[in-house]
Amino acid sequence: MASILNVDKIRATGSTTDGVLVNSSGQVTLPKIPYVMVNLSANATINTSGTTDVPYDTVLSSQGISWNTSTYQFTVPVAGLYNFSGAVRLDADRQYVYWHVTNSSNTAIQASKLVLSQGYSGAGFTTAVGSAMLSLSTGTNYKIRVGDASGSSVTCAATQTWMDIRLIG
Repeated sequence: MASILNVDKIRATGSTTDGVLVNSSGQVTLPKIPYVMVNLSANATINTSGTTDVPYDTVLSSQGISWNTSTYQFTVPVAGLYNFSGAVRLDADRQYVYWHVTNSSNTAIQASKLVLSQGYSGAGFTTAVGSAMLSLSTGTNYKIRVGDASGSSVTCAATQTWMDIRLIG
């Protein structure tokens, strides 16, 4: 005879925080997984040399990840592997666009820049999307930069330039 374990929540010993929930349909949810989704509230001029922070000044949704909408830096509450997904629209024709994550000292976290796949180029603008997984630590301020081969100033379009970050492991 098989044993059945009936639970609706799982917690660490001595904790009052639910780590895993099971609803009445049997679906498992993870209510404390850190995430954030940000975008630009208005068009912004940035230098695409890769040395300018993307001015993500609007937090659309967040749990656990602290995002400073003035400095465009963020911190994570849990060390681990995070998935970054984002889109950029530059109001200029470009062959490629890249982004990278740096710490507050401007040291890149990943070994190389992530070249975003180009979704559309022509008619005076370029759109691109991409994703990456990076190991992040607590107690570090991070930021996101975007660049291209030209290294010139260009307008980054509001609401079409966004970033989604979430803990995956």
